[in-house]
Amino acid sequence: MHTTLSPLPHPPRWYRLVILMFWVSFAALLCSYAFLPLFDPDFWWHLKAGQTMIEQKGLLQQDPFAFAHGGDTTARTTFILKGYWLWQITAAGLYNLLGFNGVSLFNLMVAALLGLPVYYRFQRQKIDPLIAVLLICGGFLLLTHSFQLERPQTISFVFIALLLALLTRFEQNERLDWKLPLLMMLWANFHGGFLVGDIVLVLFAGGAVIQYRRQIATVKHVLLWTMTGVAASLLSPTGWLAFISFKHYNSSLLQNVIEYQSTLQGFEAGGYSVTILWVLIALYFAGVLLSRRVYWPEFLVAIFLSWFSFMHMRNIGLFVPAMLPVIGSVMQRAFSNWLPPRHSYVLRSLALLTGAGFLVWITTGFVERRIDQGAVRQVYPEQVISFLENSELQGHMFNDYEYGGYLLWRLAPRIKVFIDGRGLGEDVFADYRKIKSASQTRIDGRPEFDSLLSKYQVDFVVQQVYQGDGSIQPLMTELLQRDEWVPIYQDNLVYVLCRQTDKNAATIERYRIEKNEFKLRMSLLFNYLIRQSPGEVGYKIAHAGMSLYLGNLEQAREQIEQIRLLSPDEPALVRLKRDYNMLLGRLNRN
Repeated sequence: MHTTLSPLPHPPRWYRLVILMFWVSFAALLCSYAFLPLFDPDFWWHLKAGQTMIEQKGLLQQDPFAFAHGGDTTARTTFILKGYWLWQITAAGLYNLLGFNGVSLFNLMVAALLGLPVYYRFQRQKIDPLIAVLLICGGFLLLTHSFQLERPQTISFVFIALLLALLTRFEQNERLDWKLPLLMMLWANFHGGFLVGDIVLVLFAGGAVIQYRRQIATVKHVLLWTMTGVAASLLSPTGWLAFISFKHYNSSLLQNVIEYQSTLQGFEAGGYSVTILWVLIALYFAGVLLSRRVYWPEFLVAIFLSWFSFMHMRNIGLFVPAMLPVIGSVMQRAFSNWLPPRHSYVLRSLALLTGAGFLVWITTGFVERRIDQGAVRQVYPEQVISFLENSELQGHMFNDYEYGGYLLWRLAPRIKVFIDGRGLGEDVFADYRKIKSASQTRIDGRPEFDSLLSKYQVDFVVQQVYQGDGSIQPLMTELLQRDEWVPIYQDNLVYVLCRQTDKNAATIERYRIEKNEFKLRMSLLFNYLIRQSPGEVGYKIAHAGMSLYLGNLEQAREQIEQIRLLSPDEPALVRLKRDYNMLLGRLNRN
């Protein structure tokens, strides 16, 4: 049983009002969080999948949106195609009814279900406001700044919070709640993260065997209860296929995706907010140590969730809503003698008002983002989509990974993508990286990237004008040297190069851009972007790279020097200086 401190019988009315203000500010934060502009690149293929399932009145059996993996259906692809079906059709149904406001409404429901179990458990356990303010502000600052709500993954944050609420109720009154099978069945049909719930149930049952080892009847009931929950989680179209997800965590496909990396790597990459997670984990185990009391079912679950979130950035959201009330209870038990007396209403009111002000400050920032950016953050290539819809281009498209989801939402099935965030084939992803980097490894006497473009019968390339670090696209520079590839489109975000074939001859004739003019446009674009944002190092990297490509040493030297002054440790400097010296050496020899 949790040890809780009861409040004084009749706290002042003004103090109860201050408590209400804090929780209202928490609700306002969750509401503004729900209405943040849509941004997650994987949301779009989820939305498209839901719309397709609604139209065909059935689950996806094969991938209708991408061509490169050849339609093969492995256990992993089956899991990805069917593992989110209930989330996808819910989001798509609301979008079909209300547009992007429908998606925001769905996000609002998710946000409410994230907050309500946390609020309920804090209130039920009578967590001291001094502890509540610390945990709520820290935990939800981390959560709301780490995840977009339009991701199916966030529904698992809801279900893990609800699951821990059920398990906590058992600890408090040793009664089994038979809503558990329904909870696990719903979770399994919304998102594959239910496997985490299964692990939590197994660990809870193992802890119960230790905790209640002298109460055989209780142990039997807990084992039956938890195993029923696990069995119910298999009642989905994918069932046991979810167990492949742990293998997926270590696949080469995800090695460079930051959310699958550890929080240590995230911290090194500049994600300093992960320190909040470390503090929360430390508070729990410090509380257990100082209270000298271990409730084994809870303790085993806490070890797993702490390790799981520490090792993978994407699992922070599983830890926060599930563990905050647990941490609060443990802290209260451990630090009760160090807290001010319960009748110190002024001190607690100051803490609550400070916390409310902090939450309102975050809320204001979220509201401003919605007002400034609208329902969707404007980072997607709308202009080129209009071009692709109207130009009558035919054949296979090679595209950037980051834009794949949005492109398939807007263009599939007429134009299918090469790759998107689902990453249905590891071999395709490996080939994607070789093509994107313009791999020069010789295959049958040809550069590897050229051989792969032929293998996949790629007819046109749609890429961002520069890479994530600002450097120009190596594939672009290689294709511009080949007579068979012609530039036909360029804007501030992307370019399009098309292979000269009979089926696209009319389109090429209509939209052809002479290669020298195309290169000049790219150079002028980077110059324009620098004028718009003088402090943006990435634009200077792109401009320096383009200047080197065009043989303009003076312009390249100027940009390299500016990069050095703005960011002396910029990794791209090494490559730019090397390329500069190589070009200078060639010119001197000539």
